[in-house]
Amino acid sequence: MSTLTQEARYALRQLRKSPGFTTLVLGTLALGIGASTAMFGVMNAVLLRPLPFRESERLVRVLSTRNGAVAGPSPLDVRDFAAANCTFDQLVVFDAWRKNVSIANRSVEPEQRPVGLVPAGYFEALDIKPLFGRVFSNEEQRWGNQFEARYPMDHGLGVLLRPLQEDQSGNLRPVVLLLMGAVILILLIACSNVANLLLARNSARTREIAVRVAIGAAKGELLRQFAIENLTMGLLGGAIGCVLAYTGCALIVRFHPSRLPQLAAVNIDLRVIAFALGISVLSSLLFGTLPVWISLHVNPSGAFKEGGRTTVSGRKQLGRLFVASEMALAVMLLVGTGLLTRSLLRLQDQLPGFRVDHLLRTHLFLPSARYPNPASITRFLDEYSARVTRSVDAALHHRRPSCIPPLRHPFRNV
Repeated sequence: MSTLTQEARYALRQLRKSPGFTTLVLGTLALGIGASTAMFGVMNAVLLRPLPFRESERLVRVLSTRNGAVAGPSPLDVRDFAAANCTFDQLVVFDAWRKNVSIANRSVEPEQRPVGLVPAGYFEALDIKPLFGRVFSNEEQRWGNQFEARYPMDHGLGVLLRPLQEDQSGNLRPVVLLLMGAVILILLIACSNVANLLLARNSARTREIAVRVAIGAAKGELLRQFAIENLTMGLLGGAIGCVLAYTGCALIVRFHPSRLPQLAAVNIDLRVIAFALGISVLSSLLFGTLPVWISLHVNPSGAFKEGGRTTVSGRKQLGRLFVASEMALAVMLLVGTGLLTRSLLRLQDQLPGFRVDHLLRTHLFLPSARYPNPASITRFLDEYSARVTRSVDAALHHRRPSCIPPLRHPFRNV
């Protein structure tokens, strides 16, 4: 243990002797490890971290399909599924929309907030316990009759089972995996850069290594010394990278788009720290193995003759290899980035088959107490459409906004 401590101190002294080299190496490693760690933090929050429910791996979402497309389910579909169920422990229905609510008191102007409509069994299925009081019981829920009136009986529907973890990640999975691959390429480029720097630095230490070999130093001891130096640089770069990753994750949480709520859970936990430690050690092996191997195969007698032509020649060949690998990885990264950017631009410019530059979409919540049935909702939509038509530009006076009929939400899309 004392030997390892001495060699670690010697490694730190070697780094302090070359501040410019140390700053360049640690900065390069910090950027590569920091980007990889931050991206892994995103992947951990979106794809890997279990949902905060007991036995969350057993939770699935049941969807209805019609002609291969998702079409529900409606509460009555869930009722039929529950009646024919012989596999699941429990089936519950839920719905969600935005509703005008006032959290503080009646004097405060109501705001639209996302709310959920759930039965009493919802909390039991997810094993959710209230901090205070109790949840409502089956006898206290009074929304079943509304569902019965709102939803007609469906026929000819298929069933799709989707793990709840996968359902929560949505369409982010391929994007996150693609970005993770991109930052791994950046880390490999950083390791190749550091390996080239180490090769040049070890070239200046050829005579030192030759002297130590000539006076009887075992190659195992030299290998251990170089390994500790490389590991020290890797861990220091990883520590700085973790700080950068923490900053990046905090920025993601603060400025993430509201349509991607999954990103609000991005943070640095023990799994992310373990990943950062692992890639720090792996990076030290990647950038340090070949330079150390070249340095230890030095001929003591030739090292004092014009720097050892054979060793210098080997370093030049290895340096060219590192430069070629950097260029290849950079080209792969640029090509992948270009293809991704091109795909995003195509999706953005994709025409849906009609003009969208003059269209608006609004969400309206209609209280069931005032609009208790489809007829009253239809009357409101007719009047609302007429008012909107009169208030828009004269060029649109002859047009009538399309009103999507009520299907499954108390939203009305106009």
